[in-house]
Amino acid sequence: MAIVIQGREVMRVDADGVHVTGDLTYSGSLTDVGAKGPKGGAPR
Repeated sequence: MAIVIQGREVMRVDADGVHVTGDLTYSGSLTDVGAKGPKGGAPR
């Protein structure tokens, strides 16, 4: 699935995930539900 604004693809969702072209702005929190490290997210 793709979201196109004014003829330009700005977001695509596929089996690999969500792909955003350009800036991404959000409010609230971002949670990695597949967390593996002590503070969430994959270990570094």
